Amino acid sequence: MKGDFSRYTFDPTKGFTQVLRQQGRVDVDADWNEQQAIHSYLDRTTRSDLIGPAGAPIENAGFSIELDDGALRIGAGHFYVQGQFVELGQATLLADQPYLAGVYPFLDTDGTPIEDPASGRYVFFLETWDYHITAVEDPSLKEPALGASGPDTTTRLKTAWRVRALRLGDTSSEVHCETSTPAWSRLITPPDGTLAARARAEPAATNLCVLPETAGYQSLDHHHYYVEVHDAGSDGAATWKWSRDSAAFVARWLARNGNELTVSTTGFDAHIGFRNGGTIELTSDTLELAGLPGTLVRVDLVAGDVLHIDAATATGSLDLATFGDNPKIRAWDSAGALSLTSGAFLALENGVEVEFGAGTYNTGDYWMIPARSGIGVLWPQTGGVPQARKRFGTEHRFARLAIMDFSGEDWSPVADCRPLFPWANALMTLDVLSGDAQHVLPDPANAAALLQLPQPLQVGVARGAYPVPNARVRFRVTAGNGQLTGGASEFVMFTDSNGHAQVDFLLDSTTLVQTVEAQLQSPGADPRHLTHQFSARLSRASEVSFDPANCPPLAGDRTVQAAIERLCQNHASGCATYVLSPESDWRAVLLGLTPGEHAHICFRRGIYRTDTRIELRNLGHIVLSGAGAGSRILTEGPECALLFANCASLKVSDLAFAAPKASDPQSPIADINGVLTAQACGEVTVQGVHILTGASDRNDRACLTVREVQGGTATTVTPRVQISDSEFLVGNGQTGVLITDAGIVNISHNRVTGQGEVPPATDSDGNNIINPALLDGILNRLVSNMVADTGQPQGRPEKGVQVSAGMFTAYIDSTIDERDWRMAVAKNPPVEAELKDNEAFAVYLGRVADDIAANPSHAPSYERIRNAVKLASLEPELKPEAARRIILGEQPIEVSVASPGNTGRRISLSVREHRVSFNSELNQAQWNQLIGAVPTKTVNSPSVLSQVVRETARRLAIDPTFRARFDFAEKLIGNLVARTAGVAAKGIICGGRRLDEVSISGNSFERVHEGIRVAVSHSAEASAPPDFSRAVAICDNHITLSLPGAATRGNQGILIGNAQRVLVSGNELRYSRLGDDPLFAVGIELWGHYGSQIHLRENTVERAESAIRVTFENDIGVTKEVTALWRAIGNLSVGGGEAPFVFRTDPGSSGSAQTVNFIQRDNMAVEE
Repeated sequence: MKGDFSRYTFDPTKGFTQVLRQQGRVDVDADWNEQQAIHSYLDRTTRSDLIGPAGAPIENAGFSIELDDGALRIGAGHFYVQGQFVELGQATLLADQPYLAGVYPFLDTDGTPIEDPASGRYVFFLETWDYHITAVEDPSLKEPALGASGPDTTTRLKTAWRVRALRLGDTSSEVHCETSTPAWSRLITPPDGTLAARARAEPAATNLCVLPETAGYQSLDHHHYYVEVHDAGSDGAATWKWSRDSAAFVARWLARNGNELTVSTTGFDAHIGFRNGGTIELTSDTLELAGLPGTLVRVDLVAGDVLHIDAATATGSLDLATFGDNPKIRAWDSAGALSLTSGAFLALENGVEVEFGAGTYNTGDYWMIPARSGIGVLWPQTGGVPQARKRFGTEHRFARLAIMDFSGEDWSPVADCRPLFPWANALMTLDVLSGDAQHVLPDPANAAALLQLPQPLQVGVARGAYPVPNARVRFRVTAGNGQLTGGASEFVMFTDSNGHAQVDFLLDSTTLVQTVEAQLQSPGADPRHLTHQFSARLSRASEVSFDPANCPPLAGDRTVQAAIERLCQNHASGCATYVLSPESDWRAVLLGLTPGEHAHICFRRGIYRTDTRIELRNLGHIVLSGAGAGSRILTEGPECALLFANCASLKVSDLAFAAPKASDPQSPIADINGVLTAQACGEVTVQGVHILTGASDRNDRACLTVREVQGGTATTVTPRVQISDSEFLVGNGQTGVLITDAGIVNISHNRVTGQGEVPPATDSDGNNIINPALLDGILNRLVSNMVADTGQPQGRPEKGVQVSAGMFTAYIDSTIDERDWRMAVAKNPPVEAELKDNEAFAVYLGRVADDIAANPSHAPSYERIRNAVKLASLEPELKPEAARRIILGEQPIEVSVASPGNTGRRISLSVREHRVSFNSELNQAQWNQLIGAVPTKTVNSPSVLSQVVRETARRLAIDPTFRARFDFAEKLIGNLVARTAGVAAKGIICGGRRLDEVSISGNSFERVHEGIRVAVSHSAEASAPPDFSRAVAICDNHITLSLPGAATRGNQGILIGNAQRVLVSGNELRYSRLGDDPLFAVGIELWGHYGSQIHLRENTVERAESAIRVTFENDIGVTKEVTALWRAIGNLSVGGGEAPFVFRTDPGSSGSAQTVNFIQRDNMAVEE
């Protein structure tokens, strides 16, 4: 702030609030200026404390960033920045703002000014500061009466401002109105350079009688020194200049002619003005507003109104046209720009010294140093040491205005960052005093009645603690068909002397929740405050929670209404109650129930027979009960006895149902019915029932079925299914419990047992034979996985015979027929040890040769040769050796393993050079007997041999006469038939499109092929997201698995597919293995898509290749945090395979699986 000031005395730390004049005293400019500074400081501080760092009045908010045909525009209005008032009278384009002064309005992310903005996200901000105006900048400040060239009087301070934009990053940057970047921090942080001033210190005294000539301020004149930073930078890089008279003298620069500069005036006297040899600064309003230094140059001669300069000393441009608005020249007393160094005092003149501190400095930073003759330099000190003070000015203030995105072509707004505030007299509040959240009892018999709330709806209007009378408040019904005071749906009230306004509210009798809006308005009905919503409710039992913990008969009822209705049903109050007996026409009673009727139906003890399915549809809440197993509903025809459809709810307890016949189902197999079936029946509860279903050769029935729809795809679910304390006897190959499309499923403490036999069939003579439905399964156990090959090794001898057993083939230089050899092998099959290796098989053939020698009648060809050579006439000690030579020949026995022996099959049979291998319930010796007992002359290829083997197996199964020829056959076939009886296909199945929460706990399973399956699926396209169960918990179940006769291998005991959360805990799975049945494949299997929680703990699985196997569909792509919730802990595999615990992804078409990192701890695999 350069001006002809004696000094600047305002110091906010002193706390002065006013300057007081005294009569007869001298007024100086410093007193007046301090009074103005006090007033400005108090005013700005007060506004800053009230408004905050920045803000704009709502009614006249200025400096919005707008778009005007794609151009950026600054909106008109008021704004406050740290208490400084800024006003824009008329909207202006960003490029046309008055104080931009040629500065680029855009800054890159590092703060560097850029002419054209790059695409990205920008924060627009307002920068304000005080700009000193003299008569040179504004000639109107002069008093015309003093003459055009007369002296000026006072100067002014005005608010200058500019709006600029700083790039924050890309348009996708996560930034907001308070985001601070390093460039923004540098922009708003003021420089920290300091200056200390003093008069030159006195040297050490050498003569106390002589005053030192170089100490203190030595001038006889009073001066006001002005030190200003010229070039910005840190200490050591910046430059500075000084003036002894506040740099007050400045003149307009009118023209330039070479080194001659014409000015408006060269000075007022010999002391104030330009001087020969002095330094001047060529500057302008443009440079000063932009914060840029002018050009310093030395004056050689002052002549009239012309300054002759030494152009060689110029620090910048001398071209008048480049200086912009209002070019001017200011006088300085320093010898040009001085280097700004810190750490030492630098001399000005007359003993005045300054010391700069380390730090940063901006162009225009200044300090004012008063010096008084005979007194010295007036500068604050601490302990006699001059204080280092930060700059006196100029302070720049900043405020964010908006965030906008630039695409490279177009701007788009992101956020308005201006804090807005209302007028002080508009700061009224609307508060609720009473009447909210009331309840009223409706009259069900009078649905048209209006119900008045016990209390009125009351609000209060206040300014702080003071009520506002006569304020306008509008009440309006916003939900329901209720009425306000006077029967209207909208009513306006004015507050009383206490600031209160109230209305009565009458509710309609049907809408559960009804609301009224209260709004504070101006006299012209404009909103003046946030609205408030009063709410009121009808008191209904259906909306009141009920806890059945202490009332087990009402378990499942969630509301008081439901509990009361249940009590009404149970006590025959408010609903129909029917008591049935077997001898009554009980079917007619059931079929006579009317749509929507609620009924509690009690079955007395006895057997209720029906030969048709009874279907009950569109009823209300239905309860069936009886005398336990003594009340039995028996269907003698269809697979389903009772079917309920579209009922409000169904509860069945203490009843027995049976459908024992294996007749064809009445419905397509796609819709498996249970003996008891509930379809779209709201909540279903089954407790203490006993259900039996018959056997079948296909899985087409269940004991209990609960579904939402029949066929197709469900769009709704049965809200709740609860099955407990019941017993399900499941016919061979059928399902115990089948549930599809349900919300909450709870199945606990039930018993599921496979039972019953497939009835035998009869032939044309009336003899019992194996049921054809079981034959394929039995044949599959006798012959499976067959492969065929010639099995002939290279270099077979031209003479001799081929003898095969097991996987071995031997070539013997024998003189007896090959057929006799096969018969001998069939009569003396090898034991397991004789099929160990080639050498053991050769020893076995020696044993067969000894048997032929001992029993010549068993081999006719041997007996003929023996008689021809008169073997009987030989000496006894020579007979064995001679016999062996006839039977085994002179050459060593050649033994080889044919190629099918490497297939992993257990049985290998050969006829001449043709061989097949396969798996079977029979062992090698038994098959050797069988193949030796059937004709094989037609065998000319492996395929024909395969047919012979399969036909032999069929004869064994269906021909009792053929079977009786083998001591092992009858027992074997009997066991296989026994295995086909009484094995349920599935114990419990929960499936469909939707299952919310499934809990299956504490159940017992016996003779089931698969115990539990919980899996949702749908028929949508493969790209559609999978359906999930929200939560599946399978805990503390005991499952005994059995292998049906038609199966050669079990699949899994528990299967879960597609679930968000899974808990499998405390289950025991045991495989009731018969003979050498293979192990079950998997005990507990999870397959599909899963969420973040899988807990498998403390389960025991016996006799399964894998006790637990988890397979994720496709790539799982989970994070470490997610896998931390996949845990398998404390599980036990007993007598299982080599991979007891498997966690992987689905190998899919690639054939390779990815291992999944489960948390595994304390899992064990032990031998049985």
